[in-house]
Amino acid sequence: MVRVGGAGATHDLLTHLEGLNTARRTVRYSAGRKITDQDEAAIAQLPGTAWHTSVDQDGSLQEGYFVAELTGLNTRTGQPLLVRGPSPRGGRSRS
Repeated sequence: MVRVGGAGATHDLLTHLEGLNTARRTVRYSAGRKITDQDEAAIAQLPGTAWHTSVDQDGSLQEGYFVAELTGLNTRTGQPLLVRGPSPRGGRSRS
């Protein structure tokens, strides 16, 4: 698993990581990026039930942090798009 912050998440890097995939190896990655006004509008459309308690690296629930999927609500990317934050926007979360 490769994790890249917004400053390092270039199209070239992501293309390179995808090019490393073979029939025997799958390279997974997570890339951060700045939230845009379009992202904010998509986040505002999420119902409270879309937000779930975040899970830490050891598998424990990360109380106070939530995650939701924006894939399909934001046209800026064809990749799965997850948002994470300290409080669910638009309602309560469910675990």
